[in-house]
Amino acid sequence: MTFNLDHRGARGDGGGLEYRYVLSKFSRGHLETNYFYDKEDQVGKWEIRYNHEQRFTDRINTKIDVHYVNQQDFFQELSDATAERAQQNIESNLFVTYRGDESFAYLLGRYTQDLTTPSNSTTAQRLPEVGYSLIEHRLGQSPVYFNFESNAVNFWRSEGLTTQRVDLYPRLSAPISLSGAGTLTPWAGIRETWYSRGTAEEPVSREIFPIGLHWEEHLSKERGGSVHLLSPSLMYEYIPVEDHPDVPQFDELDQLQDRNAVTASVTQRFMRRDVKGAMQERIYLRFTETYNLRDARSDEEDTEPFSDFRGEAVVHFTDYLSLGFDAFYDLYDRRFSFWNTDLTINLPPYLIASLGQRYTRGGALPQRGDLFNPLYLGDEEPAPRIQFWTEKIVIRTPWGVSLASRAYFDAETSKFVEIAYGLQYEDQCWGITVTYLDLNTRNEFSFMLNLKGLGATGSRKFASIF
Repeated sequence: MTFNLDHRGARGDGGGLEYRYVLSKFSRGHLETNYFYDKEDQVGKWEIRYNHEQRFTDRINTKIDVHYVNQQDFFQELSDATAERAQQNIESNLFVTYRGDESFAYLLGRYTQDLTTPSNSTTAQRLPEVGYSLIEHRLGQSPVYFNFESNAVNFWRSEGLTTQRVDLYPRLSAPISLSGAGTLTPWAGIRETWYSRGTAEEPVSREIFPIGLHWEEHLSKERGGSVHLLSPSLMYEYIPVEDHPDVPQFDELDQLQDRNAVTASVTQRFMRRDVKGAMQERIYLRFTETYNLRDARSDEEDTEPFSDFRGEAVVHFTDYLSLGFDAFYDLYDRRFSFWNTDLTINLPPYLIASLGQRYTRGGALPQRGDLFNPLYLGDEEPAPRIQFWTEKIVIRTPWGVSLASRAYFDAETSKFVEIAYGLQYEDQCWGITVTYLDLNTRNEFSFMLNLKGLGATGSRKFASIF
């Protein structure tokens, strides 16, 4: 158990409790609570996090993950972590799972807290959700395989539309080997979704009859200790989705769109054996494109059947230097609509450095996959314009001294959104950590003293810097 005090000058005072336990090798948990009285707002702000994992058998597992704050601005006002200040909602989950040889079942209870609105009364909660899946079950000695996915969920909220939804999705597939030319898999299914009531307060159902063809090949070539793996694939999907304005909108299952498209993907991996003979990946490349046949056959002008071209890559120049990127290129406007880059230098244990870039053009942008195909690129959703740079450096010396820096630079405004500096010294018996955080809304100076003989502890406050 760990107690802490939180003093922030004229802003206010608070404290916290952290409790950790291990009941057995199959049962463990972690409780963390924080309280702060904000003198400026004259209100007490508190947070609770609780995690528990219980494994009953090799097949049955239970996880509890509770996260709740009593004030929606708790993270914006008090947190030092960028990811926490930017999040739009937090979730509490109860998750019970069963894993069979060919099946998977779960029971889920999920409470979502919206941090963008003062009231959480209109946020839809999954209380509860149950699901069952049968994965790649061969029908006797035939070449036909049967897949089945199902779930039932009760969407509840204190204000607004509530409903119960049942979704059933059986599917048949028959892989056909093409004698050295890959595998061709035709498939067909039925997706039936039933709602206890729709937008018109009456029960509503939706039937979808998807069919498709999936071809893939896996090629490899080894030469001089290097291996080149090539995996091309073609996926044709015909998914007729009729317009149902009375279907309530809760998640991506309710938002499925009509499709008649081909998605092509090529994945390449370049491997090399190290001095011990183990294979190490040096280059990973994947290129993906979706062609919409319905748009191509349309008589309307200015149709754009090609989706944005997506390229993904991870290049390990050496064991210590790597570059990763993920980009979408608009073939019609001839410009990038999305571009993320990360350059990483890792020289353990002395240096870890990364430089990242994030760019989103804004407007209607392609989405990465959906419930039917994780590579499909045909759907679009509105997104804000984003352009910023990230930097993080941690230098550790043999003398116990470590230096750290983290920054977020907004290229649109040419200003730093956040800059953090850290200095840490660790001896055999004690240690001290000092950080300075410069934000748009406040500046913070923090320190932590560890007396290791009395029981050293870590802190989430400094985990994102060091």
